[in-house]
Amino acid sequence: MRKWGVGAILAVLIATGTFTASAHLTGAFADYLAVVYDDSTIDDLKMELTDTKEEIEELTPKVEKLENEFLQQQTLAIDQLLGYSDVGLDTWYSMLADNKEIVDLLGDQWVMKKAINSYIDSLNDLYLMYEEVKVQQQTLQGHSELLQVIEKSMQRRSSYLAENEGLEIENIANYLDIDWTSEVEEPLIQTMKEDAAFMKTQFVSSVKMKNNVATFDEASLNKQSKARYFFRADHIYVEFKVNNEHVILIGQILQNAAGTGASLQFEAGYYNGFFLPNEDLIEINGFSIPYNELTKLDGIIQPYIKQANGWLEIKSK
Repeated sequence: MRKWGVGAILAVLIATGTFTASAHLTGAFADYLAVVYDDSTIDDLKMELTDTKEEIEELTPKVEKLENEFLQQQTLAIDQLLGYSDVGLDTWYSMLADNKEIVDLLGDQWVMKKAINSYIDSLNDLYLMYEEVKVQQQTLQGHSELLQVIEKSMQRRSSYLAENEGLEIENIANYLDIDWTSEVEEPLIQTMKEDAAFMKTQFVSSVKMKNNVATFDEASLNKQSKARYFFRADHIYVEFKVNNEHVILIGQILQNAAGTGASLQFEAGYYNGFFLPNEDLIEINGFSIPYNELTKLDGIIQPYIKQANGWLEIKSK
């Protein structure tokens, strides 16, 4: 039993300011999870949440303005191109009548084609600008939501210690282990199996093109999962809740040794805010993605997967 052991509890209780066993973690959220819990950590987290919220509020009007501009220009472009289509044949006959020389005819065609392409390019530039700002907004929103998940973990750790105030550290470790085994471990492992099955059969069909890049959005997985995934450029975070129990798993998409696929491999976990022992972590397997399935996508020959903020990108070497 007692997989947790006294060390995992001491990492939270001893106010030394040093890192716990998870100090190898990197990224924007490592400090909040790995550093010993104290009031300054909570204050820093709340400050970052406030700053992120303000950034989102500042960016929102810009996104809305660009979206409105694009929609207006898109409507005008559709009308303009339909007009070109309607008068295209008449214009062609007019060119034939006005230009006896083939060189003059081709010249007029070139001018018209250039005008149309210039119009379409301007619209495309506006769309790319809108998409870029929209992605910034979505990234900030995802960052804010993940900060809130981290805050839940820290609050649960605080409440767990309050619930067991006065108990010996060894007893608290025992209770953590009992609760994990009886309430969390089995449903969490089952959820990971269900998600793995979904990714194996539905990943390719759920891929979308984003700025000419094949992508898989975290929303496609979250829509059917009992867990909640946060795809970030540095790590992938998974939140799992059952009753009052709260779990955060942290990992990365890594290629297997044979180079035939990639899988989500967890490198750290937190249960009710306490560092999850490796004995429990190794029993939790993330999803796998075989590369032979990815070659079914257009333009993907030698695939690999790159993490991004909010989605996975399928690239070709």
